Amino acid sequence: MHTVVQGHRITDELGDIDEKYYTTMEDFYEDAAKLVIAAQKQGHDIKLLKEKLHEVMLKAKNVGWGYGDELSYLWSEYFGDNNAE
Repeated sequence: MHTVVQGHRITDELGDIDEKYYTTMEDFYEDAAKLVIAAQKQGHDIKLLKEKLHEVMLKAKNVGWGYGDELSYLWSEYFGDNNAE
């Protein structure tokens, strides 16, 4: 989760990077989503984690290289809706 949040912060601060960077960030995002779902299945409260992933997904909408589109797709795939709750 930390990598996902900080990776997006770097994008905000430094601007456009390259395709490989965004592909790697997409992989980290998917891994984080899987871990959040696994934590939920174990009975943990995932509200804050899910909110962080949702926030990153929303902020990524205007980033190039298809990054925002992929994060939106992954959000829908793992959480099924467009809400953080």
